[in-house]
Amino acid sequence: MQRRPLRAWGRAVRTAWAGDVWPPGGACAVDVLVVLAALTFYPLIKAYSLGQVQAWLNLLFATVMLAWMYGARGVAGAALGLMCLVKPTYALLFLWGALATTVPLVLGMFVAKYLFKFHDALTLGIVSGARTTTASLGLVCDSAKSQIPALGYTVTYAVGNTLLTIWGMVIIMLLS
Repeated sequence: MQRRPLRAWGRAVRTAWAGDVWPPGGACAVDVLVVLAALTFYPLIKAYSLGQVQAWLNLLFATVMLAWMYGARGVAGAALGLMCLVKPTYALLFLWGALATTVPLVLGMFVAKYLFKFHDALTLGIVSGARTTTASLGLVCDSAKSQIPALGYTVTYAVGNTLLTIWGMVIIMLLS
């Protein structure tokens, strides 16, 4: 097994660790332990020794997750871009995820505003509840300087959480 790429990756990790990318302290020790555990994982080492590109894609994906978690959005975007260069299907997965989360939101706003003729503040509260995002309700209430959006939030939040739980179990049963 070649050691040169692993040394280069180790230098990159040490360089990023010394900078402002990762927070100092115990979190870095946990990250190093996770990396060491991954480097001793037989399927990963075997894929690397066989020259399979998926091993590098897995490394880039782990880099994306760590960088996003620690707030290094540029590093995450660059690693994701490299993944999409190697496997264009990752770009399609991203587009499908963006459509699957955006279309119901926009459609729900149009139905509430034009079909049911709800007030704008109430519509935003309804959409916040349907997406089960409490932070967006706070932003809407602060922007409107009113608690009216909370009226639309309550029922749709309860229904949204119930449907998330039920459909989560249904999907698990279908996949098993």
